[in-house]
Amino acid sequence: DEAAAFLQTDRGREIYRAEPYLPTFLDDHEALRCTPKGSFAHAYCDFMEREGLTAAGMVEATKAREDANYFDDGVNWYIERLRDFHDILHIVTGYGRDILGEQCIFAYMYHQRPSPGHLYLAWIGALMVRAQALRSRAPIIGALREARRNGKGCPRIVEQPIQELFALPLEEVRARFNTPAPHVYHKVMDIFREEGMTMPWSEDYIFQMPVATQQMNNINLDLLRAGVRNQPDMKIHYYCMPHWPGQIPDNWRRLFYGALGHGMQVVNLF
Repeated sequence: DEAAAFLQTDRGREIYRAEPYLPTFLDDHEALRCTPKGSFAHAYCDFMEREGLTAAGMVEATKAREDANYFDDGVNWYIERLRDFHDILHIVTGYGRDILGEQCIFAYMYHQRPSPGHLYLAWIGALMVRAQALRSRAPIIGALREARRNGKGCPRIVEQPIQELFALPLEEVRARFNTPAPHVYHKVMDIFREEGMTMPWSEDYIFQMPVATQQMNNINLDLLRAGVRNQPDMKIHYYCMPHWPGQIPDNWRRLFYGALGHGMQVVNLF
């Protein structure tokens, strides 16, 4: 119904004629990069190249499903645009391709194409993330709610002239779509990074057959100590093992006392 209604408008018919097939345009990165630095086009190319994605790849992934139900009346053109703007939506919203980012995209999309399925997938996915991070202080559900709020003010991107957006500055495109930065989502990502290491640990296997002084092993502990310098509750777990053959008591003493002096707090003698 929404596709038919849009195509009955002058604007809909104009976009239908001007942009019959987006993937060819979207995958021509050489042409897109001719736009000014800082443009939406550059942000799109950077994202797609970094993630190893192409618009043609999305077409292939959905081709079998679409061939079975093809409507030669503009409806499929509208459906294909819904498919093609998924990766564009990542750029507009600022959500990544991590698990939570994809759920936030679903929540945001609810107001682009109202469907209980979008909200269902978003909530199930977010609850799974929450279940895997029960002890985390990250506001995971808050990020999902933020995504739905942000999506309410955005006009339907599928019904906008997509190609003309690519030459515009990225922030201008976001302003046109009334899409603020996803602050709660970014907070979740920052907290996940902070909490990512639950117990730093390493071992001195490198000196099972010594090739240099045992003191070089202390560099390993210095790196761990630097990594947890702002997390006083993190205890460095270190294997300091009496290897045989090839290790004399003096070697082991150097390893042990060096490790102790450079931050080893949980001692494992194997």
